[in-house]
Amino acid sequence: MGAATGLRPAPLLAGVAAAGVLVATVMTGPDAGAEVRTGRVSVDYSCRLPAASAGSAGATGSQQLTASLVQDYPAAATAGGRVRPGPVTIETSLPRALLPAGASSVSGSAALGVAISGATRTAAGPATTAATAGTASATPSASGSTAAAPQLPGATVTLRTSRAAAAEQAGLGPGVVPNGSTLAVWPGLAIAPVALGTAAAVLTATGQVPFLTAGRAGTTLMVTPVALTLQLRAGSATVQLDCVLGRAAPPLAEVPVTSASSPTARASAAPSPNSAMAALKRDLGSAAKTPSCSASPTGQLNPADLPTPPPGSTVYPPVGQPPPDTGVECAYAVGYANVGKLGEASLVNNPKDDPGLATLGIIRDIYNFTISPPYLAVEDLGNLTLPPADTTFLTYGFIPTTAKMQLIPQGALTVVNTGAAAGEQSVTTIYGAQSLHLYDVAVDGTALNVGSDCRTVSPLQLRLVGIDNNGLPNDNPDDDYTITDGGPLSQDQLTIPYFTGCGPAGSLDPLFDAAVSGSGNSLNLLQGPICDTLQEDCSSPTSIPMPGLPVRAPKTSK
Repeated sequence: MGAATGLRPAPLLAGVAAAGVLVATVMTGPDAGAEVRTGRVSVDYSCRLPAASAGSAGATGSQQLTASLVQDYPAAATAGGRVRPGPVTIETSLPRALLPAGASSVSGSAALGVAISGATRTAAGPATTAATAGTASATPSASGSTAAAPQLPGATVTLRTSRAAAAEQAGLGPGVVPNGSTLAVWPGLAIAPVALGTAAAVLTATGQVPFLTAGRAGTTLMVTPVALTLQLRAGSATVQLDCVLGRAAPPLAEVPVTSASSPTARASAAPSPNSAMAALKRDLGSAAKTPSCSASPTGQLNPADLPTPPPGSTVYPPVGQPPPDTGVECAYAVGYANVGKLGEASLVNNPKDDPGLATLGIIRDIYNFTISPPYLAVEDLGNLTLPPADTTFLTYGFIPTTAKMQLIPQGALTVVNTGAAAGEQSVTTIYGAQSLHLYDVAVDGTALNVGSDCRTVSPLQLRLVGIDNNGLPNDNPDDDYTITDGGPLSQDQLTIPYFTGCGPAGSLDPLFDAAVSGSGNSLNLLQGPICDTLQEDCSSPTSIPMPGLPVRAPKTSK
């Protein structure tokens, strides 16, 4: 994260700042040639003023503000394509009494909190930060208790979370963040210096915001204001206003998302540099049957797989309370298991043969905005039962052997996502235990009676990792993974335990121990985008995108 934004109070800089805003709008707004719609909304905020302190203005209590927000968006977007908003401009009138009597000018910075729905990701924001203060507010939280005023962190932060959790984290109160939305913070919006007289000061904050990525065709990308922080410097004093909505705000943007073949989308939406990967991830290969994406995952998180959060972190929901109602998230993941001893890759979750569907549910969010960078973690519970896979290998390096291989889950998946701040890598780790069973074995075409309980003596320990470097230097979007968007998942070091119960009295155990067991194995999967039951109908065969298979790794040397 970068240092706090420098504040420049000189009144003569106002003209320079205005010219800079104009240039920024021309250079970094929606792409040239795209049809543009300008969003203009009036938002009523209730702002908590900090208690008087050394070097600050003496105003305390609360203040009602009405702000005018203006921002350009493309008229339409392509599913999976990049949406580049224009700079956002916020204008509000601040009572003169809130500022020191002797101050001749005021300037500063703003951070805008928005709820985003219908987007698959929000990009990392600028490295500049907007300072925040931990002031108390009388805003009711989702649980009915008193919550803190919105602690907008000093970076763009996106939270894949429940409506209640997002509201709790930002101190916004119930019903503010719509279900299925992402809470994002756009900091570093420069407030142009304004000369002070006796009348109210009209403040104008402007800045560029991160790009968004549109969701599926037929949805609408919506951006709705939910919170605002103003940090002002007037003379030698500072004033900070932490604001939540006084009443429900209208959306600043409503961008319809169409398919890539739509003429409107082709004319209006910006081309995406990762459009090839987006198309790959959303290849709607047909499943053999209608998927079931209604039952919430069952089981428990494995405490051994959970990270230890920094001291002072907040857990939501609090310990002892049930998980939030976030609906069920479902996705397909397909790929290859590479067996080191065989130098071969076996297909996992064949997309053409009744593939298994993963279900996820958010259990809790853990966050700490008092440290730098902020700590953010989302812990999910997951279930996945894979279908049997046909595999072929060479026993002892020269005898052709075929078998059906099935991984049977030994408990639920524990899914941990950490890191969501600008300038920070986001890492998702999927833990689980799966017992490997073999049956219908044939050696050189002759059936081999391995019995009904030929399996590994202990479960395989899964530790699939997906990394998102979105917004970081030299990022390759094809390599990025998020739970929402999907992407590549891999495990480089997978150990296959010894076998037991294979053949009469385990007489065939040594055969599979020699051919398969050991270290040096790996998994290479590609997950498709999730379908969220709170946002869409996930009951049809094509409602859950089927990813294409990842590039098959070459044979390894034996």
